[in-house]
Amino acid sequence: MKGDKQLIVELTVEGISRRQGTDSYILILADKSTPTRRLPIAIGLPEAQSIAIVLEGIKPKRPLTHDLTCSFLNNFGIDVSAVYIYDIHDGIFFSSILCSHEGDKEQSSIDSRTSDAVSIAMRLGCTIFTNEYVMKVASVPNVKHENDYIDEATLEEMDESMLNNVMQRAIAAEDYELASRVRDQIRRRS
Repeated sequence: MKGDKQLIVELTVEGISRRQGTDSYILILADKSTPTRRLPIAIGLPEAQSIAIVLEGIKPKRPLTHDLTCSFLNNFGIDVSAVYIYDIHDGIFFSSILCSHEGDKEQSSIDSRTSDAVSIAMRLGCTIFTNEYVMKVASVPNVKHENDYIDEATLEEMDESMLNNVMQRAIAAEDYELASRVRDQIRRRS
């Protein structure tokens, strides 16, 4: 695995949120050991629909692309053990699907868009991992619930990428008070 030198963090799929005023969505992954720490990832409509179908337990009449991919994997004896979100550059997440052929001990790593990897992992019941570096750069504290509060000291500790992620989450949650405080923090740094 790329990034083996860093602490590995197991993630769970918490849900999907629509980004206000856009046709894009946010996939929300939560740190399994610290659920208030979330990893928001921008995804498109088709990927959001594919993930939502699994979250809602809907069985489509015909297989969708990710269902078809899983059928290929199963029919050709490819075991998927995990999905690993190993890096982030310029807001783009880099992921791989870890797999082996018919029980081989040697694993292969297949490059994948994060949304596709997560959709496949959900269908196959695989674990989703990242590392502490990705969490440090891109995770946001819990802003989903009204009783959560992010103080000014916490905002001051965040880098610009984290502030932008908090801003997107706050807007999606219609927490405009927090969004305005984040906006003010970004302006102060300019």
